[in-house]
Amino acid sequence: MNAALNIAAELRDIVRGKVLENEAMSEFTTMKVGGTADALFIPADQADLLAGISLSEKKGWPRRVIGFGSNVIVRDGGLEGLSVLLRGVIDEITVKGEVVRAGAGAPLPKLARTASKEGLAGLEWAAAIPGTLGGAIAGNAGAFGTSMADILAEARVLMPGGSIEKFENEKFAFSYRRSKLPIGAVILEAGLKLKKDDTPKIEKRMREMIEKRKATQPLSEPSAGSIFRNPPQAAAGKLIDSLGFKGKRRGGAMVSYIHANFIVNTGHASASDVIGLIDEIREKVRAAHGVELELEVQIIGREAAP
Repeated sequence: MNAALNIAAELRDIVRGKVLENEAMSEFTTMKVGGTADALFIPADQADLLAGISLSEKKGWPRRVIGFGSNVIVRDGGLEGLSVLLRGVIDEITVKGEVVRAGAGAPLPKLARTASKEGLAGLEWAAAIPGTLGGAIAGNAGAFGTSMADILAEARVLMPGGSIEKFENEKFAFSYRRSKLPIGAVILEAGLKLKKDDTPKIEKRMREMIEKRKATQPLSEPSAGSIFRNPPQAAAGKLIDSLGFKGKRRGGAMVSYIHANFIVNTGHASASDVIGLIDEIREKVRAAHGVELELEVQIIGREAAP
């Protein structure tokens, strides 16, 4: 029995969610690229998630948790061991007073809409971001001058070793598009502290932000979101655009004509196409501007076999 089948078989003995073998990650990422995952686990609920992760720790399987599949590029060689997908699960949302509490898999647009209906402001910026709450906290996602660091009250975090700890906002030590979530830790749920406002005003701001994103970003094309963090010197997109990269192609991957900090999949792109374009951009920006662009997306997985 190969590694993928072995992991899948052992998981199915103890979990209630879906366990898929050798599943193409191009179907579960917004960039639509990537090789297969040895075993892909979609838990039924939080208890199921804890059971699956506990088994993976006992067995020593390599493990990675993926939220919506945005902000990530899976290499063509796929993912080793156990991959946990939270898209569409562990997404319950409750509202009490000015606090919105949700599971790690809750989609950001759904959170924003729920908050708006309850007359709570502070999540308007998230209405058009394809991501989950857990991933947004881990990467301190944000837009329009606001980020998760501004609204997170606290979170429950599964630590390596199996203990569950409460993380107050300060414990994440947020910085620009970063947090200090320990390696191997998994955010389970979180509470967001928002502010009361009139629903029509909140919805107006959301519409304006959505329209601005539609006008300035290639939302209708497969991408992983912003490729690079903005350096202190200038916006990454402007540095890239200044070198004429818009429309630059490598295989099926192309630098967006709308925003130069986005690479889109024009059809049948491979992960190596995307990564090759990323490497070329970094090299040219370094040579021309003396700026080392840092990735905002995560590149994960194995290299493809020769």
